[in-house]
Amino acid sequence: QSTWGESIPSYEKMEREVTVAGPTLASLIWEVCSTHGNTEGLLFGKLLTHSVRTVDDSEPQVESQKTSVAVQNFLITGSPFSFYNSACHVDVVKLRTFIGHDQKLLGWFSIRRNTTLQPSFREHAVHKQLELLALSNALGDKMADSKMLFGIFTSLEAPTTPLHTFDYKFFKQSNSGSLLAANVTVNNLMLSSHGEYNELISTVTPTALHSSLTNSKADFTHTPAIQGLEHTFDSNIGYLQQLADKIRILESELRRKAYENLKLKDFLAEEPASDPSYTPRAPM
Repeated sequence: QSTWGESIPSYEKMEREVTVAGPTLASLIWEVCSTHGNTEGLLFGKLLTHSVRTVDDSEPQVESQKTSVAVQNFLITGSPFSFYNSACHVDVVKLRTFIGHDQKLLGWFSIRRNTTLQPSFREHAVHKQLELLALSNALGDKMADSKMLFGIFTSLEAPTTPLHTFDYKFFKQSNSGSLLAANVTVNNLMLSSHGEYNELISTVTPTALHSSLTNSKADFTHTPAIQGLEHTFDSNIGYLQQLADKIRILESELRRKAYENLKLKDFLAEEPASDPSYTPRAPM
């Protein structure tokens, strides 16, 4: 379950919407499932500018430029205060160590449990510090945009039912300094197949997608439950292999019996029905 980003008042509407690839969002939600306690991380991506054509029966075709913030990848940095101190001052040196050589920082995110999708005072302060870093160009070409993106992911567990609800929201800082919810478009999910084909804009590169999907692979594949499934899978494969060997033996025996049956039919066909003195030859 998700809000998909709430609508924004017209007087504070952001000039850039947020786009995220379906696999990247799925990987983030997986992190929500697998993490224990509050967790934070960084968002990577780039700005995408493309032409939008508007067709109206009463007016000629109008073409305009549209810029969106594309979330392509992410990195879990750890529990809160992983790249800033208790005073919410960002450690630039530590932040640089989390950014790969081919990555552009878009913002950061927070994973919580059983909480509302509203930034806390601490998150407001940290985001403001990141905005100042972006404006001062402290990270150089490591920044994808001068306006930082902030995401909140949460999971809610009903105490009396086995239901788990996942929700998220992205924010960008307005001109007044407050964090407002940004409109979010999820590729392969929001539009129909025809509509998405007409507006297809790649938001994730193969390298970024591979990194995103393998970001949590180490923790995922070493859990006891997954190891148990792998053991069961290997056992079933071994059992199926034994059955396949038995089937091959039975097929060989069946072919031999079929050949003997054919020879017997040929032998019986050689016996004349009208000649009682006929002595049949033994089958070869």
